[in-house]
Amino acid sequence: MTPSFENETMRFVERVESLRVTLPLIIKFISDTTEEAQDNFTKFIELNDIKAETKDGQKTYLCPTDLLAEYERLERELRDAKLSGSLVPESLLVALVGQYDAFLGRLIHVIFHVKSELLSSSDRQMTFSDLSKFESIDDAKKLIVEKEIESVLRNSHLDQIKWLEKKLDMTLRTDLKIFPYFIEVTERRNLLVHADGVVSSQYISVCKSNGVKFDEDFEHCKRLSVSLSYFDNACNCIFEMGVKLAHVIWRKLQPTDLERADLNLNEIGHNLISLLNYDLALTLFNFATEILKNHPSEHLLTLMKINKAQALKWSGKEGECRSVINKIDWSAKALKFQLAKSVLEENYEEAAQIMRSIGKRGEVTKKDYRIRPIFQKFRLSEFFLSAYEEIYQEKFIGDTQCSTKIEIIAKEKDFECTGQDLEQIKFDISKIIESGVRKCCIGNDDFPPLEIHHEESESSFVKICTLFEPSLSHKLKDSLTITLTVDLLKVGEETLVKLSCSGVLSNKKHYKKDAPYTTSFYEGLIDEGVIWNKIDQAFLDILSKAKSQYSKEPQKTSSDELIWINH
Repeated sequence: MTPSFENETMRFVERVESLRVTLPLIIKFISDTTEEAQDNFTKFIELNDIKAETKDGQKTYLCPTDLLAEYERLERELRDAKLSGSLVPESLLVALVGQYDAFLGRLIHVIFHVKSELLSSSDRQMTFSDLSKFESIDDAKKLIVEKEIESVLRNSHLDQIKWLEKKLDMTLRTDLKIFPYFIEVTERRNLLVHADGVVSSQYISVCKSNGVKFDEDFEHCKRLSVSLSYFDNACNCIFEMGVKLAHVIWRKLQPTDLERADLNLNEIGHNLISLLNYDLALTLFNFATEILKNHPSEHLLTLMKINKAQALKWSGKEGECRSVINKIDWSAKALKFQLAKSVLEENYEEAAQIMRSIGKRGEVTKKDYRIRPIFQKFRLSEFFLSAYEEIYQEKFIGDTQCSTKIEIIAKEKDFECTGQDLEQIKFDISKIIESGVRKCCIGNDDFPPLEIHHEESESSFVKICTLFEPSLSHKLKDSLTITLTVDLLKVGEETLVKLSCSGVLSNKKHYKKDAPYTTSFYEGLIDEGVIWNKIDQAFLDILSKAKSQYSKEPQKTSSDELIWINH
């Protein structure tokens, strides 16, 4: 494959996102293993009536000699499980920075491929004897490039950027507010690899010289760890750094390829919106529409501005969303852009009329209406449902009696939760689950296509109803019900969230009885972003367990013979 900025950038963001979703999955497994090990250890202590004494804050068990081997085995399993809970996040942070390093190496390779004359400034020297070993000049050039990349990657991350700036005669840190945090992440990686995470004077010096701010109580020789929230923020940082770096260089070295670059950047940002990462999407669309100045396609520039507006809208910044919309000249815009404007302004009656004008085979397709995040609220309106049925001669939710319901129940417990707090929690959880459904099901052969509808309720829960259209090509021939229960707990001055998740798979044609699935609960601060990731992972866990039932292709029948159990 020919080296290109586009391919390497997409490869990079996919790998960063893969690491982002991997950590919560592994932590869930470790949590389950630790809980099981703790239960086994506790049962052993209680069953054998083993006494304990505490001295200087340390608990010591007085274990009989004949039980010592089993005691040590259970105690070791518990200790190892607890230790893995800290080691795994740290290892994945090292892997995350490693992905950036590998990406930078491939990026430099693309640079030399696009501008081979840059090799002329290389100080690499080869003797005639060395050259005679190669079959062609191209083979010699490949070796020089490899050596140059190896040399750059051995430098610090700051020196790597300085090398690029000198080699390309450009500044790369201007308007890059994330750079101090990027330096901190990479320096923390170095601490974890070389000093077991213990803060050194070099770490503090490098971070401070690059604008990193420390709390007043930050201690020298303190051991740094990696929490779920820190890792998620680090993923955002590395993601932003890599994408911006690639695009600034891409646009300088290939100025005739700006339209393809805009397409790439818009796709990356739109994917982030679909993944509910609105803050990072907004960062990239601000970069695209405010920092980058040259856009050969007005069409693509408008598209990126609209996506910026919807990132603002879904993150609750309605005023800023309207400001972006009002700055766009809509007078000569295509119907699909007019539709986007009406939807973002929640002028659904006008949006429905534009839908009818676009029609069945227009620039907005049936699939677009189903999956595009910009239509997520519009799809719930009667204006949309009526226009959709008129255009496509079918109801948006389908006429079949096959459905899957997901109930999210936010219950008041131990304290009074304000209506506004409860509504915000319901909205946040709903968005996470909707994203999970779409990531797992849409376009996946294991699950049928689906529609998602929110059912408004005055009580303290919200329902998200997904409706399947049966198809012989799909493996799922039954109803999957997933219930997440979110309890709000008041502990001192902190508001905690307790999550439990369960699921039931039902179909009388394939099973004699329902097949239940459960996953563990999580407790944490309500204002920590990690709780929403945990909800996402609990949901994905239930779906994966349901998928495992279809290792063998079920017997095919006509759609009229399919039996669906409604819940």
